[in-house]
Amino acid sequence: MAIADQTTAAALARQFADLLADEPRVERIWYLAEPPHAPYSSMYLMIWFQVSTMADDLTCLIDDVTKRVLGEREDIGLGLSLFMLDALPDRNLDEEVEPEAIELSLRGR
Repeated sequence: MAIADQTTAAALARQFADLLADEPRVERIWYLAEPPHAPYSSMYLMIWFQVSTMADDLTCLIDDVTKRVLGEREDIGLGLSLFMLDALPDRNLDEEVEPEAIELSLRGR
């Protein structure tokens, strides 16, 4: 991945983490970016959210944060995944989060 794409991906993911840092139901956040694979394609950013509960208001909050972070940008593909650790088989993160994904700190953790 080009340096500019890495910097962009990290900055966008950090914005998600910063905007959700005060939400206690968001327990952990990871991201992984893929560079454009052709001149006409865009970077793809995947973000995983480990949450303590699934709730409509939390989903709406994450949707709102997504709109704030990405706005009208069309140069980035985005995938979001929300999951509860207790809902994973054997609480195995590898079942949900890519091993190469980078975890971001929340609330000074």
